[in-house]
Amino acid sequence: MKDHFRSRLSEILHQTDKDEDQLFESTRRLLEEMEMKQVPEVLPQSLGEAMLTFHSKGHEHSERILSRWTHFDREIGGFSPGEFVIIGSRPGMGKTQLLLHLALQFLKEMPVLFLSLDLSQTLLTSRIVSASTGIDNQKILTGHTSEEENIRIKKFAESSQRLPLYLYDGPANSMNALKQLCLKMKLEYGIKVIFIDYLQLLSSNRYRHNRESEIAYISRTLKAIARELNVLIIASSQLSRSVESRGGDKRPMLSDLRESGSLEQDADKVMFLYRPEYYGFLCDEDGRSTIGKAELIVAKNRMGPLSRIELTVDLGFSRFESFEESYTDIYISPDRLKESGLDDE
Repeated sequence: MKDHFRSRLSEILHQTDKDEDQLFESTRRLLEEMEMKQVPEVLPQSLGEAMLTFHSKGHEHSERILSRWTHFDREIGGFSPGEFVIIGSRPGMGKTQLLLHLALQFLKEMPVLFLSLDLSQTLLTSRIVSASTGIDNQKILTGHTSEEENIRIKKFAESSQRLPLYLYDGPANSMNALKQLCLKMKLEYGIKVIFIDYLQLLSSNRYRHNRESEIAYISRTLKAIARELNVLIIASSQLSRSVESRGGDKRPMLSDLRESGSLEQDADKVMFLYRPEYYGFLCDEDGRSTIGKAELIVAKNRMGPLSRIELTVDLGFSRFESFEESYTDIYISPDRLKESGLDDE
């Protein structure tokens, strides 16, 4: 097969009457043809065989991956292996922090891979330290931490040696290379959840002249990786500027997904992170304060209902908690306690 491929490729490259775009298209078709020949044949199962498989998997409920947001897990059912999930928002809403929050929740139960295409490993690690210790991220980055805070950071550094969280900030310009990386991490470390921050920074060697087609190819590939490896993939996504120009409360919609409708089509769940405070809406329709509040809008859910999940958020510490639990499990860092003067009482 390799000799046949090389021969066909040589024929294409020696077509002097074709321009660069035509040569590229002929090469792309040849690659697709060769890939199709490598796809193993999968025969349909009878209903009886499918039921045996269904029962052997324990109905999938035991495999649920819980967010630990009570309302989300109760209403939406958490997440499942094999799902491709998109979390979208406009810049500045806290997408990276939200993904890190979920990653820190999941790694208590399973190994997690975090692909950061936006932040360096150093910046990503500082946010993880901030979220885990309650120390302001800027103080960590600038080194302006107190002796007591340094002790907390040291303790976390020691405990982190046992945490199954793997960070990757390398290039991702080939979907085949990305797939091989995910497969290797699955086989060697038992990875069950893969985060990608963020989807529009992925690229491929195909469709380089058509960004919409490239995003569609990336989306299909991520969906295929999730299913083939039976892992949960959660990717953040930028939304188009149309959100900003729209009137009303500016809550995102499925049509706001940037660059391709295939994202909406391929994803099992599409969720939007929305903070009214970001747009200057300081009270909701019932007159309640929106400061420190966020909504996780479940706009598509292939396996269940749609919903709006209320969260409380501390962007400085990367914490997103269930709204209904925020009053019974309040976390106040020593720094903020000192600022408020409550530590004197």
